[in-house]
Amino acid sequence: MIFSRLSKVKACISMAKFNINIWLFLLIMKKIVFFGNLKINSGTILTLSLATRRFRHTPIRDKRPKASISYKLILIFLCIIFAVNLNAQTTYYSLSTGDWGTPPNDKWSTASCGGAGAGDDYPGKSSTTDNAVICSGTTITIDINNLTITDLTVESGAVLNLSNANNFTVLGNLVVNGTVMGSRDLYLSGGGTTIDGTGYIDINDPSSKDLVINGNVSVLSSANLTITEDINIASGVTVTNNGTITVNTDILGADATSTWTNAANSTLKIGNALLNSTAGTLNASASGNTIEYISSTDQDIMNPSSSTYYNLTISGGGIKYLKANTIIDGNLTINSGTFDCDVTNNYTIDVKGSWNNSGTFNEQQGTVTFNGTSDQSFSNSSNETFYNLTTNKSSGTLIL
Repeated sequence: MIFSRLSKVKACISMAKFNINIWLFLLIMKKIVFFGNLKINSGTILTLSLATRRFRHTPIRDKRPKASISYKLILIFLCIIFAVNLNAQTTYYSLSTGDWGTPPNDKWSTASCGGAGAGDDYPGKSSTTDNAVICSGTTITIDINNLTITDLTVESGAVLNLSNANNFTVLGNLVVNGTVMGSRDLYLSGGGTTIDGTGYIDINDPSSKDLVINGNVSVLSSANLTITEDINIASGVTVTNNGTITVNTDILGADATSTWTNAANSTLKIGNALLNSTAGTLNASASGNTIEYISSTDQDIMNPSSSTYYNLTISGGGIKYLKANTIIDGNLTINSGTFDCDVTNNYTIDVKGSWNNSGTFNEQQGTVTFNGTSDQSFSNSSNETFYNLTTNKSSGTLIL
């Protein structure tokens, strides 16, 4: 339906993919032009009042106006619809092994793993709201610099290779049940997002930062991930771990506001540096959580918030050095290696749970205090030596 004598036209055209039939509308001062599906029920008339600039929808059987809608409201309504559809997410599924954005065509499907091909389209080509699923049995190598998507899922048996491009950014949720590998960084730059999966993140960029977390993120309780290289936490960012994470090298912070929080019943296994007092904050006192130091060589034990761990576990080899007086609200377990109170500072240890030592404890001239309110057990098959030992229990028994 086209009205003549157009005096002025304002066009709103979008090149985005819409899920609605109206693909173009023109707002004019005196008339309206619609291209698309404009439905007018049988027996009705649509008129435009030039004096009031209001639409009137009037049944033929009754000439009296029944409704009046401001053209401005219609414009706002249509623009809202367009905005919603501009933000619509498309999920792409890898169909075959190859480069992310390089032909042959039909490497991706928007239907499912094994679905119909999407031609030369690929996630992140035209929108950062796209999601990507690397399907089992495929290996996708990122070959596009500065690629940004929303959610990324790497299925079991799938591989995402970051070796051939820089600055790959995920704004949404990350699920890794397969392998993410390569020699370029992976940036997690959303906020309020999640990490999940039982796979491996094996990124080794010798000149940069490996896995970079630029927005607050939660590791889900179902996660059991192994990260072979560094995690870098940006200033003001908190990573909340609810699952099990093994980091074979470092967790590094930009400054003291970079925070790792082990939530209740979570586990972090750390292979080298775990933040430090000037470049990060460790929260490790939540009930049931465990921090385990696993390096095969010497390793410093981070001083956490309030100097408190819930469960502290020593594993691997070398010497694990205390860096402050430490409270352990749960259990201390020495699986292997040496736990040292520091020969210079002779730090103290307060234990409220069990003491289990299958390795070596260097007491130096420090003090160990058992001060739990319930029964506490002590075990060391090779006998234990303390410099100062204190029992300060208001209830319960220390069982030797």
